[in-house]
Amino acid sequence: MYASVRTLTRLFSKMPRQLLLSKVPVDLSIVEFNLDAQEDIFLTYTWGLKNGPGIRRTGQGPPYMDSIDGHHTDIVTHPSILRRRTWLIQEELRAAELADTQKDLAKAQSAKDLAEIQIINQTKQELQAIRAHDTFFQEAYPGYEIIGQQGCGDLTMNEWNVAFINNDLGEDRPTLISLHEEQLRYRTYSCLVKWKASESGRGQVTIEDLRFNRKEMTQDPNNFVRVRFGNEWLPRGDLIEFAVSNQQVIRDGKIVPIVTTCHQFSDLRHVLSLPNLNPIGQLYIGEPLRSKGGYRPRDYFGKEQWGDIWLGEADFLQDVNLVRAALAGPIFLKFPPGATEERLRGAMTLSGYIEVINDLEPLSPGDWRFIERSPFEKVLEVYFRRNTYGWTIIGLSSDNRRLICLACTGEAGRTGYTLEDAAHFILQAGARNALLMDEGYDVFQRVRWDTELTDMVPLNRRRLRSVFFFVRPRYSFGCRPSPSPEKNEEFASR
Repeated sequence: MYASVRTLTRLFSKMPRQLLLSKVPVDLSIVEFNLDAQEDIFLTYTWGLKNGPGIRRTGQGPPYMDSIDGHHTDIVTHPSILRRRTWLIQEELRAAELADTQKDLAKAQSAKDLAEIQIINQTKQELQAIRAHDTFFQEAYPGYEIIGQQGCGDLTMNEWNVAFINNDLGEDRPTLISLHEEQLRYRTYSCLVKWKASESGRGQVTIEDLRFNRKEMTQDPNNFVRVRFGNEWLPRGDLIEFAVSNQQVIRDGKIVPIVTTCHQFSDLRHVLSLPNLNPIGQLYIGEPLRSKGGYRPRDYFGKEQWGDIWLGEADFLQDVNLVRAALAGPIFLKFPPGATEERLRGAMTLSGYIEVINDLEPLSPGDWRFIERSPFEKVLEVYFRRNTYGWTIIGLSSDNRRLICLACTGEAGRTGYTLEDAAHFILQAGARNALLMDEGYDVFQRVRWDTELTDMVPLNRRRLRSVFFFVRPRYSFGCRPSPSPEKNEEFASR
């Protein structure tokens, strides 16, 4: 069936091509865009947030973030805070976002939560005037029509995510996008690169190894980006329209082992299925209620915790080699401060892990046990499972003329695909190189087959900091005709 769908779609060279579409066990879509058919790719981002703030993680509490207004806050988990000033994906989503914000406000007012009321009111006010990515793009490039969208939600949110914008979509030109704390000087990035059009009028998109310099490190914009050519690093900023980084999942036709890129993941739940030590519900039979209608807060790491705490996260963030070990086999973990045998057993059981009693029985992925290492020390031995998640991947064919775009949903630890599973799908669809671009609830894919964009993978969030656009000139097949019949015939023959 796959081959027949692909063969059929290639007959229509002037429109996106559906290479794979599946709804079981989760939504999965692979679509191809053809640069030789005048289809193109652009990247937008939320102005004012090019340096974050990003999400910070210690593993000793929920993720936190410096507030948009520059004030530090200990814990930021409410979506209204995380999404403040973030642009809408599309203008048509504004009304629904305002309606949901009004519902959140009503709940906060009912609970008399003054702090949350203030935050939501700020969000509601901002939503009246916040930009939308699609209208912003159309204002900058009115000669193109949008034929597809996918998310790039890691950009400006996490380390190891950097971009360079050298076209009209940047706040200044050129624009370097990265968190303030990003260690640019010491890192090499796998990047999707869109080169400026050549004299033939054709641009090119490639996946390259890049290094970046901040503006304060060089006076020459060409030196903002250096590209690896063999053993040399050549300045090429002047030739690049945009470049954006993320983890490479396919390199030269082979799936990249996750153990070689795991240090580039800020959220380790994308790599490993980590049990939640602090769920809202009951951890074990007989656990006392701590608050009205709930079992939070629980004491972990020396303080009361209202948010999720993930087993092993604090250790992994301190030692990337421990992550690599956990990807290869079972590891020993000390009890996190505040964790008891009852809490740990409950968290493991709720996450679907299986307890093994025999100390000598080899563990398989998903197994765990308690091990006494001395009269004074008991540890947890666990063989972590790989996690299933939602993924956005963008790949390129061997000739770099076809963009192959995958999006799939997934319920963490329950159903869906691991990253290697998703990479295998896009490899089979023809990608020789590919980058992971987004994960989790930010994942979506919208494609225009006729007159409107269709949700191939429905969106869960209406606002993202950064978005990919797939476009074509407005005189292309199926769109507004060109001024003269001669032009129409010329474009139709291409």
